Amino acid sequence: MSDLSSLQESYLAGLRTGQRKGVMDNSIRPGLGSRQSQKGKEYWADDSKDKLRPSSFPLTTKTMVLSLIFWCVLIYLLYQSFGYAFMALRIMTDEEDLSEGPCRDQFSVDPQENLKHVANYPKGDAGPYLLRLQSAHESTKNLPAKKLCPLVTAVWSSQFYQVQGLVQHITDLRTEHLDITFIVYDLGLYRREREIIKKYCNCDLRTIDYSAYPDHVADTQNYAWRPIILQELLEEFGAVIFLEPTTRFKTRNSLGRLLSQGENDYLIWDTPSFTSVVAYTNKLTFTFLNESRCAFKEAGLLDSQLLVLYRTNVTWDTIMKPWLKCALNLECIAPKWSRIDGCLDIRRPKTTGCHRYDISVLSILMNRGLRYTTLERRHVPPRLVYREDEEIEVFLEQPWTYLQLCFLAAIPVFCFVLFRTSILRKSLGMR
Repeated sequence: MSDLSSLQESYLAGLRTGQRKGVMDNSIRPGLGSRQSQKGKEYWADDSKDKLRPSSFPLTTKTMVLSLIFWCVLIYLLYQSFGYAFMALRIMTDEEDLSEGPCRDQFSVDPQENLKHVANYPKGDAGPYLLRLQSAHESTKNLPAKKLCPLVTAVWSSQFYQVQGLVQHITDLRTEHLDITFIVYDLGLYRREREIIKKYCNCDLRTIDYSAYPDHVADTQNYAWRPIILQELLEEFGAVIFLEPTTRFKTRNSLGRLLSQGENDYLIWDTPSFTSVVAYTNKLTFTFLNESRCAFKEAGLLDSQLLVLYRTNVTWDTIMKPWLKCALNLECIAPKWSRIDGCLDIRRPKTTGCHRYDISVLSILMNRGLRYTTLERRHVPPRLVYREDEEIEVFLEQPWTYLQLCFLAAIPVFCFVLFRTSILRKSLGMR
C-alpha cells in the first residue's frame, strides 16, 4: 500500500509540474492568451489585443492636401451660392415699385420744377460742411483760354500699375501742352508706392483731410471723397478735369478741346452703352432723396471716366450742392446692402443688387434736374476718351508684387520639405 501511495503522489506531482510548464509556455506564445482565475474558477483570456503592433496613418500627405483644397473650394462655393441666393431673394421681393403701371412721380415737362425738386433734396447731416465748401469766389463763366485746368485722378494701391499708364499718357500729352498740372490723390497707397510716385510721376501727390468731414468719408470704398475733392479743386483752380487711372484721351487734340470753356458749365458723359440707373443704384438712396425708382426706369447711368467742371453758379446749384448733400450722409451715399461688385448682371435693366455710390447719385440728380439721358433731343458732346485697363510698369523702380512676396514666403517651406525628403531617402537607403 505504501508503494501504491508513493506512486500516486509521484504521478500527481508530475501532472502539477506539467501544468505549470504548459502555462508558462502558453504565456509566452503570442496570440494564445493566458490562464486567469476568478472566484476559484480558471479560464483562458485572449490578450492578443494588448500586444503592441506597428501601425501607419491611413491617409498620405498628398491625400490630406487634396482633401483640404476640396473642402475649402466647396465651402467657398457654398458661401458664394448662399450670398447670391440671399441677394436675389432680397431684391426680387422688393420691386413692387417697379411693377408695370403708372408712376406717381414722373419727371416734369417744366425744367424749373425738376430743378426745384433737386434743390429740395434733404441735407441730413451735411449742413455745416456745405457752409464751408460753398464757393466764396466769383463765377468763372467764360474763362479765357490761357491755361489748361488741372488734370486730377485718385488711386488705390490696387491701381498702382494702371496709374503708371496714365502717367506715361500725360507725359506724351505734355509735348503739345506744356502747362499741364497733374494732381494725384492717395486713396490708400503703401509707403513705397508713394515714394515711387513722388519720384517719377512729375505730379502733385495729395492726401485728403478726412478729419474735416464725417467719419464715413474715410472709407474710400464708398466714394464720398470724389465730390469733396472736386469742390475743393474748383475753389482752388476755378475748373477741374477728373480722370480715372484707366482713362486715356483718344488723340492729342482731344485734350485741346477742353482749353476753352465757352458757354459750358460742365461736360459729363453717360456710359458708352446704355446702363440703367435703377439696375445699379441702391433703393435706399432713392428713398433718402425722396425719389421714386419707377421714374428712372429709362434713365441712364453716367460715366466717371471723364468729368469736366467749371466753378459757376449753375454747377454749384445743379450738381455740386445736391451731390455733396448726399455724399456727406452715409445713409444716402452708401446705405445698407451697398456693394459695387458681385452683381446679378443677368437681371439688367432690373435691379442687380449693386450700387455705384457717387456716380449713382450724380446720375439721379442729373436725370431729375436736367433729364440728362432721357431727352429725345439732346446735345451729346463728342466722346474724347476711352478706357484702358492694361497694367504696365513705367517707373524705373517698382515695389514688391504680391506674387514675389508669396514666393519669398514659400522659400523656407520649400527648403524644409527638401530637407525632410533628403533625410527620408537616407533612412530608406540604410535599410
